[in-house]
Parts: sequence; structure tokens; C-alpha cells
Amino acid sequence: MNERDEVLDPQAETTAWEYVKFLKSSGAAATVGSTWISSIRYAVFVFGYKLMQPIVDSRRVVGQCDVMYVDKDTLNQADPFTVSQVKEMHRMLDSDCMDSYDKAFVAFLLTAIYSRSRHSDLRLIHRVINDVDDRGGFVEMQTKYHKCAKSTRKKTMLLPLLAPARGVDGSVWPPKVAAAFADVGLCFDGFLDQPLLRAIDSCGNLCRRGVTSTETNDFIKLLFPGTSLSSHSCKATALSWAAKYGLALPDRNILGRHSDATRDTSAVYSRDLGVAAVRKLQGMIDSIAEGTFAPDESRRGYFPSLVVDIDSPVQKELQPTKIETIEVKEDQEATIDIVSEDDGSHGAENDFHDTESSSDEASSSDVEVDTSSKRPRLIKISTSIKESHGLAYRHQLSKLVHYVVASAGSTLNHQLVFSCGRKLSSKYEKADSFDPFNMCSLCKKHATTDGALKD
Repeated sequence: MNERDEVLDPQAETTAWEYVKFLKSSGAAATVGSTWISSIRYAVFVFGYKLMQPIVDSRRVVGQCDVMYVDKDTLNQADPFTVSQVKEMHRMLDSDCMDSYDKAFVAFLLTAIYSRSRHSDLRLIHRVINDVDDRGGFVEMQTKYHKCAKSTRKKTMLLPLLAPARGVDGSVWPPKVAAAFADVGLCFDGFLDQPLLRAIDSCGNLCRRGVTSTETNDFIKLLFPGTSLSSHSCKATALSWAAKYGLALPDRNILGRHSDATRDTSAVYSRDLGVAAVRKLQGMIDSIAEGTFAPDESRRGYFPSLVVDIDSPVQKELQPTKIETIEVKEDQEATIDIVSEDDGSHGAENDFHDTESSSDEASSSDVEVDTSSKRPRLIKISTSIKESHGLAYRHQLSKLVHYVVASAGSTLNHQLVFSCGRKLSSKYEKADSFDPFNMCSLCKKHATTDGALKD
């Protein structure tokens, strides 16, 4: 008899409870219990092994796994580099007294900082494109080997790493990086198909492999001892500055090459998607170089030019005026004197003008103003499926729209099957037109690929 069809085993929960207690008493890692119970759930609900159902239903087993997970260490995120540290690396890059390989390592760190790259993103660069002149520009690095390349399709796509060419010190850094790399026999232009920075052996010769994250961490600690910096600080630095500067979240998602930057996760591989966001990043870096933005300061000091002393003459002029009210009798004409804080002699001179303007305002208030034209108009987007390509069905409760291909291969046991794999039932109704944002993501993807959506 198949294990999936076996009756529930009452001893399974007891055995699981003894195992969880053993994990707790033996000092196992905090995530072991939660990982184990997740695998049990996967076996029950995906593969259908009902024999393990009592384990999933046991509150003491699941609760003990949750209690173990709570003891997990708090998330320790990498600290970003400070502006002074980045400027110090720029000075090292300009120095003639530094070892050539150490200078190339500093050039590697600066490249990672301005391109918001992980260490693993630079372990195998396919090509480097320098679009740079004396005033600035862009540097684009293309790679296939990175953290997000998990599916077979993405492993065949090049991820562009786009960086602005002007640094926080106001200089154009890519030519300096190219010169530092050339001194140790590396290249920073054209087709590479190798690590951006290769490691060296005990004799000082270049190895075929790239530098590891451990070696990068050790070098950063040699440059800036006593800090909590790591190789991931290179990616976090510019993104932290952008958040403090106030760049919009979509721009920051694009700069970080996050999949939620667009509806289609493959869009982050577009070569032109990040240009606008990187231009805004360049403007932020220019503000740092000019001293109008200081990300290392406290929150009230991010923009020094906007912090005004309250006792300064400029701030006094910006202070609001005081309104002096006077109690009057019914047969007297009411007047309002506007008196500034430092001098009240100008109020009497403007009595006539204030009275006249107030009468004008009173008369204008009688006019009814139509503000309906200023209200934003809501635009509803509607589309449909081309009859030659298939049909669309809407779920009566969730209102989610699914797409079925108009072919004989879209049936399973004489039952209609949607493009996403779900089966048609009585809960669905035919949809002649619908909002594309209410469409199943898989069905929408297939419909777009087939060209089934009407414009």
C-alpha cells in the first residue's frame, strides 16, 4: 500500500515531539526546528503524505519550533561606508606611495560602491563599457554570475551593473581605476570574461580565481580598523545615501536591482531601465561633493544649507507676524492692525488698505467657485482576449481573470484548463472585457507572450 494512502499514525506526533525536545536540549541551531517543520509541511501538502498530518497539526511541536526560532540572533546588517572613508579611498587611488595591488584593491572597492554591487556580482565580468569623458558619464559592467541568476533563463541573460562616473570627491574615477588595474596586469575595458579583481599568490603573481569575500573583508578591516564594515557594505553604501537623500522607492529598487522594481522580474536585466535612476544617483553624489548633502550627519543635518539659526536675521524675517484684535461696538467700524514683532507703527498706516481689501474679499466670497473641474479623473483600463487566440474567464468571488488558449491541447480529461494550470469550474464566468491588473500573473504572462491581449 502506498504511504500516501496509509491511515494516520498516532505515534508520529509523539516521535516528533521527542525529536523537537532533543533539538532544544542539545543546543541545536535556532533555525533547525523551523526548517524541519517546513519540510514536513511540504511533504504533507505538496506530496500528499497524510501519515505526517498529526505532526503539522500538533500545536506543541509547531510552537516549540517557533520558540526556538525566536532565539535566533537579530539581523546584523552591514554598515555603509561613510563619505570620509570613501574620500580616503579616492586619496589612496591618487597616491603614488601605495602598493600597486593594494591600489587595485581600493579601485575594486570604489567600483563596487558606485555600482551598488555585491562581491559575488563582480566575480566574473563578461564586459566593461566605459562611456566616460572629462565631465563624467557612465560605466557599465555586464555579468551572468550573480545572486539572482537562479533560473535557467536568467543564467543566459547579462545583468548590467551601471555606475555614475563622478565620485564624492568631484573627480571622474573610472580612468583612475583603469590605470590602477593596468599596473597589476588587469583590464577595465572591453571583453573580460574573468573576475574584475583576481587574487595573488604568495609570490605576488595573479591567480585565475577572483578575490573571495573573506579576503575582501580582511582588506577592508586593514584599511579601516575597528569598524563593522564588510564586503556587503559596498552595495549598501549608495543605497543608504539614496534613502537619506529622499530618492523615491522605485528609483532605489532599480538602483539596488531588486525584482520588485518592475512587474516583470526580467526587466532588471534591461540595459536602459537604470539610466534615469543612476542620473538621479549622480545628482545626489554631486550634492555630497558640493557639501549640500551630508549623509553622515544626524537626520536634521543631512542638508546643512537648510539648517538656519533661529537668531539669524534671515530667520527673524521668516517669523510670522502677530495679529492684534480689537474689541469694537456694533456702531463702530471694525479694523484689524497687523503688527510685526519688532515694530508696531506700520499698522495704523495700512488701516484703510486693510479695510478695503477685506471688503473685496467679502464680496468675492459670495461668488460660488466650481472646484469639480480640479478633481483628478480616474482612468479605468480595460482590455480583452483576441477571439483567434483564446478566451478569458473571471472568478465570481475573487474577480481574478484567467486565460485559456484556443487549442485542442488546453483540455485535461475533457475539462478546460487555463494557461496557469487551473481547471475551469462553475465558479467562473466568461469575461468579454476586464482590467489587466486583475489578471492572473501566469495567465497574463502567457497571454502577453502569445499576443492575445488587445491594445
